[in-house]
Amino acid sequence: HHTMTYKMRNYGNDTTMDTIQSSYECCGVQYYTDWHNTTWSNAHPGHVPLSCCQGNTKSRDTKCNSEEKGNYYIYGCESKVVYYVGFCYSVVMAILLVTLFVQLIATALVYLLILVIESETEGKNKDSITSRDNPKSSSCITLSNPELQLSE
Repeated sequence: HHTMTYKMRNYGNDTTMDTIQSSYECCGVQYYTDWHNTTWSNAHPGHVPLSCCQGNTKSRDTKCNSEEKGNYYIYGCESKVVYYVGFCYSVVMAILLVTLFVQLIATALVYLLILVIESETEGKNKDSITSRDNPKSSSCITLSNPELQLSE
């Protein structure tokens, strides 16, 4: 609010207010009459800047007649800028929350993968220890002919 009011009071060399007013199709901070309390208005009584004019931005004029209703935007820019900033904030927060959620899911999946790998490794280690200590689980193949035996 204060920055926009400051820009209006020092209007002339700075195009910030023109850019805001043209982009958001608004005029002044709260209402178009905000321009009536500026030094610019003293030099251009009964007018608002050209950036307040509807569809008249390609004109060579530098001002818009504020006496002609419908020729200019009447609502101020503050509410439109605040809404836009709030909307952008909401979008950024939504993206951050989705990213955080994806990161948490990925971390949980990596943790589960580590647990599965560790349990499989422990299972293989137990099997190799059991087969070494247990003669019944030797790796010999016994055939019906006792003379033929294969071993590793």
